[in-house]
Amino acid sequence: MFIIKNTLTYRIKQITPYRDAKIEYQCITIISKKSETDILNMYIPPNTTLEQEEFLHYLNQLQNQFIICGDMNGRHRLWEPSSYRNNNPIGNVLCEILDNHDNITLATPPDLNTHMDGNTGNSSTIDLCFVSPHLLPQTNVQTLDDMRSDHLPVQVTLNIEPNRKVRGKRSKWIINDEFWPTWQKKCTEPSHERTRDN
Repeated sequence: MFIIKNTLTYRIKQITPYRDAKIEYQCITIISKKSETDILNMYIPPNTTLEQEEFLHYLNQLQNQFIICGDMNGRHRLWEPSSYRNNNPIGNVLCEILDNHDNITLATPPDLNTHMDGNTGNSSTIDLCFVSPHLLPQTNVQTLDDMRSDHLPVQVTLNIEPNRKVRGKRSKWIINDEFWPTWQKKCTEPSHERTRDN
């Protein structure tokens, strides 16, 4: 889910779905003073047989400057070097994409625990953030305080200056004492009379 400040200039980006899609997604484009940045929020359900082609299908629709983040349910030693768990198939596919494509890099710091298993109490890093390589030095990924979910909120901060919408003055009602009795009378009339008289 996106939470977007109402003064931020953005637009919804239409992404062509993959055939037999397994990945759920939504995408916006943030407009900054010098460039545009696509942000793709992605959910890969657990135990999904993820195809590289599907992930790349979405990646290839993004602009040169992008962030891909979300609950990907991928476990891998690349982002969980201290984990005792084995890599899972989703994690292996994501790692292969990182190894074989130079237009995407991992921004999630190692062992950034984002998920807590309610049954075992074990934590893991399954909420991930990928960025275009030139954005990596400007990107900070961290977890926020627990909000009573099995996932911690993940905050991705990108050091760019977005365009901001300038809000004008709000309209004001002009209330004049001489029209007050007429207005009160209209408010007490049945709606069919108000419509007929106007």
